[in-house]
Amino acid sequence: MTKHTHATPAADEQRDFIFAPAGGESVTVTATYQKTWRGDLDPCIGVDQVCAILDAWTLADRGRRRSLWATTERSDDDVFIAYTRNGQITLGSWSVATDKDTYSLEALPGLLARDHYSLTEAPQEQP
Repeated sequence: MTKHTHATPAADEQRDFIFAPAGGESVTVTATYQKTWRGDLDPCIGVDQVCAILDAWTLADRGRRRSLWATTERSDDDVFIAYTRNGQITLGSWSVATDKDTYSLEALPGLLARDHYSLTEAPQEQP
């Protein structure tokens, strides 16, 4: 998923990640490492940063990509993502990963085709 360039993170540590959609403008999000429902320590982001990533991804190819917030028919905690790839529609949902209603960046490879974006850890500033 992400290319980590620094030491193993600790719980509640914050790091910046750069999301670069293919053919679009990059956005930087700040993730906080949190324990997920799976028990893993993942870089997690809030709703506003999810929107920033999905807006950048959609704008890079508006005709074939879109994201929708969930309807009450399924779950209020998921973001639904749809895009066309090789003539087929792909639909996925990005579910909250923690009890703090945050979303794991580790889930992106299962939601978006890897050739549609890159996600890398931003270089840390040296004191």
